[in-house]
Amino acid sequence: EVVTGSTAWIGRGLSCVCVQSRDSDARLSFDLTPVQEECLLRLQNRIEIQYDSSNIEHQEELKALWCASFPGTELRGLISEQWKEMGWQGKDPSTDFRRWRLYLLGEFIILCQELPEIFSGTSS
Repeated sequence: EVVTGSTAWIGRGLSCVCVQSRDSDARLSFDLTPVQEECLLRLQNRIEIQYDSSNIEHQEELKALWCASFPGTELRGLISEQWKEMGWQGKDPSTDFRRWRLYLLGEFIILCQELPEIFSGTSS
C-alpha cells in the first residue's frame, strides 16, 4: 500500500518511538490535505528558527511570555532581576534560550496562557 503526503517532519525533530517501527528505521506515512501540508511546512520553518535576542520580534515574544505569566505586572526590561521570579537562572532569560528554538518560546507562552497558575503563585 502506498501512502502519499509529506513525512519529512517525522525525521526533522518531531520523531518519537511511537511512530517508528521496532524492526527497522521505517517511518509511518500519513495522508495530508493541502491545508495540513501548509500548516506542517509553517511548523517546520518555525522549528528551525533559533531564538535571537537582537531580533525585535523575538523580544516581543519574550515580553508576551512575561505578560502571560505575570498579567498586570510591568516588566522593567528584557534584562531584569524580575525574570528570576519566573525561575530563569539569571536576569537575562535570552541566555537560557541559547539552544531553544523560537517555536518553544511560543509553546511556553501558550502554556502560560492556558495554565496561568503555573507562574502566578497560586498553585500549591
